[in-house]
Amino acid sequence: MKHRLNTDGRTICVSSVSQPWLLLLLWHVVTCVCGCGGREYTGPQRFPLGGKVTYDGEPIDFGSISFLPVAGDRPSGGLIENGTYSVPEPKGPHAGKHRVEIRWRKMTNRKVRDPDSGEMYDERKEALPKRYHEESELTGEVSAKQTKFDFELKSN
Repeated sequence: MKHRLNTDGRTICVSSVSQPWLLLLLWHVVTCVCGCGGREYTGPQRFPLGGKVTYDGEPIDFGSISFLPVAGDRPSGGLIENGTYSVPEPKGPHAGKHRVEIRWRKMTNRKVRDPDSGEMYDERKEALPKRYHEESELTGEVSAKQTKFDFELKSN
């Protein structure tokens, strides 16, 4: 059986033998263009995270947050900017209990010279006590229902 397609006023004959290849090609093009709706990673479900971080009421302007799984697995985290952080799903943690480490590279109001380039830049130093990073007891239980974690850290 032959099918006739008319394109630009010309008739093209397509045999039924080539139809499966045309369908396969069409399916391949559609899936490549539209995607399959799958995840950008393999393995167990990961979760996007977000929240706010303050220290004595002051938003942390530039820092980092890490979610370290208590039961092993892969750590995740991201940057804190202007008191907020956001970790997209592909970089997010798996469900479970996590120890949380927060670091704040606070400006010291000093300029220092870069030893390589010689340029002057604003010095930043860790401003949080070790109990919020190296010796952190902060935790978060990540799940499909719990992906927002706000941290109001205190100096005393």
